[in-house]
Amino acid sequence: MNTIQLGRVTLCATLALAAASPWAQAGWYAGMAGGGGGGADVELDPAQLVRFLDAVTQEADVGPVALGAVGYAFGNRTRIEGEIAWRNNALSGPAEGDTSNLSFMLNGAYDVPLDSRVTQFTMGGVGISIFEYSDIDLGTLNLSSIEDDATVVFAWQAGTGLRFAATPSISLELSYRFFGTAEPDFDGSLGDIITTINNTHHNGLVGVTYSF
Repeated sequence: MNTIQLGRVTLCATLALAAASPWAQAGWYAGMAGGGGGGADVELDPAQLVRFLDAVTQEADVGPVALGAVGYAFGNRTRIEGEIAWRNNALSGPAEGDTSNLSFMLNGAYDVPLDSRVTQFTMGGVGISIFEYSDIDLGTLNLSSIEDDATVVFAWQAGTGLRFAATPSISLELSYRFFGTAEPDFDGSLGDIITTINNTHHNGLVGVTYSF
């Protein structure tokens, strides 16, 4: 087989593979996913604590993640989508509480067909997140009452994953996301007690997508 024939075979195989991919055709799609991961760690100001001279860190436990997205595939391996996601993590340590993120994201994705049914993708997105710190129980660390509070922060994410075409319209997804925000800033009693918040998340997700 000469070079020209080899080039033709390679081109035909590439075109056939792209045509078999569920993202080869332009069109709308909708999907949802769920999973879990770590969340925001909160460091409390030692100057505001009664029992401790050193700062106290509330470490985030693994918590649930749920998201939904609607997007458009352009038929050239690129996609754009709007996403709404919710993340919740309990905080453990000498002080307890809960943090949650309700995020609204605009994502872009690039798909690489691996065979007729499997597609690898990378994605990234920006948006906003409503970060809430609630159910705060400082016990004897602090004598004043601490109220629940929420604030809006800039958010970003990046991820990668695999999609498996179950049917021409339905795909199953396994993916990883790194999600983060600007540091939340609170006023009032909650702002007084918090030194830093590291609001970053490592999430594993499974999902399903329907192409219209």
